[in-house]
Amino acid sequence: MAEDRRDIEIIRGLAERYAEIAAQPIMDERRDLWRRHNSLERTRPLVYMRWLAAWSEHPESRLQGTHPLWRTHERFLRQHIVQDEVGDDYVIEPWITQPATRVLPAHGRWGVPYNRIPSPIPGGSWLYDPPVRKLEDIEKLAEPHHVIDEESTARNVERLQEAVGDILTVNVDRTPAYWGFTGDISTDIAYIRGLEQIMWDMSDNPQWLHRLLAHMRNGILRVHEEAEAISRSRATSTRRSPTARSLPTRRQTPPRCSARTSGSSAPRRSSRRSRPRCTMSSCSSTRWKSSSPSASSP
Repeated sequence: MAEDRRDIEIIRGLAERYAEIAAQPIMDERRDLWRRHNSLERTRPLVYMRWLAAWSEHPESRLQGTHPLWRTHERFLRQHIVQDEVGDDYVIEPWITQPATRVLPAHGRWGVPYNRIPSPIPGGSWLYDPPVRKLEDIEKLAEPHHVIDEESTARNVERLQEAVGDILTVNVDRTPAYWGFTGDISTDIAYIRGLEQIMWDMSDNPQWLHRLLAHMRNGILRVHEEAEAISRSRATSTRRSPTARSLPTRRQTPPRCSARTSGSSAPRRSSRRSRPRCTMSSCSSTRWKSSSPSASSP
């Protein structure tokens, strides 16, 4: 298709620039510094500038491609080219990654739709529109598993290989759909139940909330165990230089936590006859990233 040809021309131009950046000798120096730092050796202070909150304000955020597949890779390449211009210690790796096509429950990761109530004011804050409004709605949640659509994945990998395989190694990301902000529980549970309602549940429905959190915790751990069982033979130590198709296992990476609001919060009562305290933890014991920031989007 003519549109694909135009998109591929854009991708190839960006890929050539990206490959030049990744081949700079300073990238090896940064890898060594991160490896030493993560091995608890004393190094100079390492700087990672995480600036993507302002991505929409950057001129490079105006994508030129039209097809969703190519726009995803165009965004990745543009963001990393800009990351190099920041001048921090981020490592640009010499490969481009195609995510595997993950088979998810209907309506998303937990089997229920995520909706928002938009703000009537331009630039204003949206509100959660949670699908689990009644306690019995917990039965709507799906039990996740790590399932990959191999045919769809192969098609996308082949297209990317044909487009830029002569410039960059094509890496296939087969990590679970439940990782990062979708694997720390707090992000998804706010969509599922509503952030304010969670706070009320800590006081009014603590046992029910524990059941919900346990369901999500078990599901996240299950998909990571399933993915690890498949990928164990390809895993490498995080102390070695990362290579394409060498994602670390859960046991080789530290945990990831977020959400101070719900990370360790509970209602407090002055009365001695208070209800059972519910402490909500948003920490997942899984993180499928390299210890160096170079293995993930900035």
